[in-house]
Amino acid sequence: SRALDGALVSNRLNVSSDCKVSTKPPVRSKPVWKPALRLSTEHSLMHPIPDGASRYRAGREFPDLPPCLGSAAGLVSPCPQGLPGQRMKLRIFGVVILLLAEVAFAGTPAIIPLPQQMQVRPGVFTLYPAQPISGTPAQALTRILVDNASLETGQYLAGLLVKSTGFQFQVRTNGGGSPVEGSILLTRGNGLTSLGAEGYELTVAPDSVVVRAPAVAGVFYGVQSLLQLLPPQVFALRPAQGVAWTAPCVYIQDQPRFPWRGCMLDVVRHFFNKDEIKRLLDAMALQKLNTFHWHLVDDQGWRIEILKYPLLTSVGAWRNGIDYGHNPRTSTAWNASGKYGGYYTQADVREVVAYAQARHITIVPEIEMPGHSTAGVAAYPQYSCNPTYAYDLDNINYTYAVYSPGTTGTFQFLEDIL
Repeated sequence: SRALDGALVSNRLNVSSDCKVSTKPPVRSKPVWKPALRLSTEHSLMHPIPDGASRYRAGREFPDLPPCLGSAAGLVSPCPQGLPGQRMKLRIFGVVILLLAEVAFAGTPAIIPLPQQMQVRPGVFTLYPAQPISGTPAQALTRILVDNASLETGQYLAGLLVKSTGFQFQVRTNGGGSPVEGSILLTRGNGLTSLGAEGYELTVAPDSVVVRAPAVAGVFYGVQSLLQLLPPQVFALRPAQGVAWTAPCVYIQDQPRFPWRGCMLDVVRHFFNKDEIKRLLDAMALQKLNTFHWHLVDDQGWRIEILKYPLLTSVGAWRNGIDYGHNPRTSTAWNASGKYGGYYTQADVREVVAYAQARHITIVPEIEMPGHSTAGVAAYPQYSCNPTYAYDLDNINYTYAVYSPGTTGTFQFLEDIL
């Protein structure tokens, strides 16, 4: 989130601009700011940064930087009009800036979002694995110590580490708040109350790690920063071989600038099953996002089971084609009748909600009404403004796909759903 105030433009974003060259003299006028940052789809946030990727500062740190290369607002504007050849000069200038910034940021851990405070210290912390004994599970010498409130977060961390390292990390309760040699301590003891409910401190020393926060959510976010300090193979689903499991020594003090840090997923136009939703929630947790906007209902489909109204899913959850120009082979969301779609049972929803809660993510479901309701009125046309219309999820008619407030039973129908 710090990238938005111009402090840093991450290498995980592509920057584009509308720079044009003209023979007319430059005109000093108020710039028209245009958003020009877009997320890269080439590299997942769960994978290492590609070689040669760089980070650079823009705006305040380089006051002479042309607006088309960045601004203090995290946005860019069209370059001032200039003489022929100016574009090449701007490119050369930009390359020089990037090269200088590469040197300036060499050795700086890449934590997303960029922490409010981070001090890099000498040394590294190593997850010291014991030599496995034949026929027994491999036990790590490093222990995870927790207070009672942080037990779930400690188990979460141990669960991730056993998948990627192949070693089991013992989770033990510890009421003390001081570092313990050979241990990762997760504690709310002596947490800075000024950090709020989601802030934390992370101290990585050569012989110990301490995540300290005034509340459980802060402890969890401190663990996410620790995971980002470890090699990217820490997110592997099976043990990775030949990895030096080290983290650079740092002190981090951080808290979010925004209380609502969200991601919206539209599962109506393209269906994602519950396991895919969980993968998204994992990625959100890593980036310390805390709100999942789950877009469950729109014209193109109904995705949540309502036991009292089964036609909502038997009719409203399916359409004839994948649509939007996509290759049908790119999805497995087809039923036995060859229709595209799907829905979540109430058990699925409860499972996803519990999974999100364990990652301190609040789910905000969206059910469209009174308009954008083709899926609903296709199943129950008696509650629409035109009950005789032949509703078709493949041919949306925005005039008719509206619930009728003047029809007896419409409000009861909607209240039952909610």
